[in-house]
Amino acid sequence: YVDFLIEQDWARVVAEGLEEKTILMVAGDNGTAGYGKGRLTSEVALRTPFIVYGPGCVKPLGPCNALVDFADFLPTLTELAGAQVPEGYVLDGRSFAPFLRGQPFSGREWIHSFLGTARWLRDQRWLLDGAGNFYDCGNSRGETAGYRDVTTSTAPEVLAARSRFDSILRTIPAPDRDDPVIGPALLRFEQKTKGAGKAATTPAAKSRPS
Repeated sequence: YVDFLIEQDWARVVAEGLEEKTILMVAGDNGTAGYGKGRLTSEVALRTPFIVYGPGCVKPLGPCNALVDFADFLPTLTELAGAQVPEGYVLDGRSFAPFLRGQPFSGREWIHSFLGTARWLRDQRWLLDGAGNFYDCGNSRGETAGYRDVTTSTAPEVLAARSRFDSILRTIPAPDRDDPVIGPALLRFEQKTKGAGKAATTPAAKSRPS
């Protein structure tokens, strides 16, 4: 049905003669219910499909391993539209418009996500999941297949990666427990995940080398 709706939308774009000036972006918001949604281990809860199509604006690239965060959408769409962000407006994202155009693009070094008090951090090789597990993903992009669990490893390169991840997380504000709205929601999240036998511990709360 999603395919049908997208086809209807694109047909209207074509009918208006705007296909060379239009960019279509399709993405999910979280992992599929019954498979990854709400799951703290690995990255199936938050890794989603993302497809971009724009025959007059986007260079066909096929599947790629570029790291993209939802925070990147606003600066990307702003740049593609030729608009300007209001002066003083702070953006956490980074535009990937050059990448879509096939221009030189260095890409993000890491992406960050959270669910309640659980936090994920990912770069091209390493993954820290919402349950505090640490993985060496190598060149695999199979969500779990090919990932090597190095949570308890004391190998120098693993410790160096974890230390770097700790430094990054310290620059990102954690959910505020004192917020009158967020605080109770965090408490409910913790009670729910604890009751399900998968306690949501933040990376900082787990015993590990710093």
